[in-house]
Amino acid sequence: MTNDDLYLVLYSLFILSRENSPIDAGTLGRLAGLSPTQVGRALIQLERAGLADASRIRLTMTGLAVALSPKAKAGARRLAVALAHPLAHARPLPLAARPDHSAIDG
Repeated sequence: MTNDDLYLVLYSLFILSRENSPIDAGTLGRLAGLSPTQVGRALIQLERAGLADASRIRLTMTGLAVALSPKAKAGARRLAVALAHPLAHARPLPLAARPDHSAIDG
C-alpha cells in the first residue's frame, strides 16, 4: 500500500463522513478506486498511525486534520479523476466530493 493510497482512503473517508450515513469498506473502496481488502489494510495502517478508527470506519480528530492537509489533497486529485468517470458512482455525491469543488482543486 502506497502513501498515496493511504491519503486517498483518508480523504475518501472524510468525504463520505460528511454524508452522515454508515460507511463500509465496499463503499469506501468504490469511492477510492480500491478493493475492500485494500481499504481494510489501509484502515488498519491509518488506525496504527492514530488517524482512523478501523472498527467504526471513521476518522479521529488527528485524521481529520491530516485529511485536510495539502498532502491529502494531492492524493485527492486521483479521487477527482475517478469521480469524473461517468460510471464511478451510482448515486449523487455530496458537493464536497464533486471534482469541480474547490476542496479538491487544492
